[in-house]
Parts: sequence; C-alpha cells; structure tokens
Amino acid sequence: MNQQYNLIYPTIDLFVYDLQQGLGQTDEQVNQNRHYFWRKIKADLNKDYEKVKDDDLLKQLATLEKAQADYVELLVPEKQENFQPDIAGYYYALQLGDTYVLQVDGGVTDHLEKPVSRFQDIKQNIESRINHQKGKIG
Repeated sequence: MNQQYNLIYPTIDLFVYDLQQGLGQTDEQVNQNRHYFWRKIKADLNKDYEKVKDDDLLKQLATLEKAQADYVELLVPEKQENFQPDIAGYYYALQLGDTYVLQVDGGVTDHLEKPVSRFQDIKQNIESRINHQKGKIG
C-alpha cells in the first residue's frame, strides 16, 4: 500500500548568513563583504568584485546600512515575485549587528493540495534565485 501525502500551500524559507564587518577589517574588505552578500539578490552585481567595486548600485546599497545598529531592514519585499509560473516568493534582507541575513521564501501560488515531492521543486527554485551561492557564516 503506497500512500501519497499531500500538503496545502507548501512553502520553503531559506536563510543565508554573511559577515558584514569583521573585527579589524579594512573598508575595502567590508565593501567586498557587502558585494558578496548583495550579489545573491541583485543580478547586476553577480560579477567579480573588481568589476563592480565602483558601481553606483553597490554604493547605494551601502547607504542602507547603519554601522552601530542592531537591527536594520535592508530590503523589505514590496510584493511577491513570480519565481516560476506556479511558484511565488520574496527576498527579505536584514542587517543584524555585524551580520547580513537573507530570507528567501518560496511557495506554490494556489491553495490546492500538492504532493510532498513538490518541496524539492521549490527548494531548487529558491536556490537558483540566489545562483546557488552559500553564506559565509551559514
């Protein structure tokens, strides 16, 4: 007896953690950390650091950060994005002290029952949204 399990509106959240500023790091190293984090979200920055280190977008993103703050929302989702025809999700980025945190959420767009195997599709889609990059911390 092979039973198929179904879920209603399956979603997956991926959390990625990167170092924003390490003890004793130079401004250049902090800027490299910033680039490493934002290249997961901003396709324009998904190049080698040397090619984008003077990019206006990277400088603009730096203005969102607060040096001594414990909690700063860097990117608040304005709306759901279509990841695939039937998968919707969003990015949510924070600065927690000296750490960048990225949450990528993805789930099916309808409330119909879906097989548990759909989790693998959603997971692969979410990972492709950040170009299969890992966080430096976790």
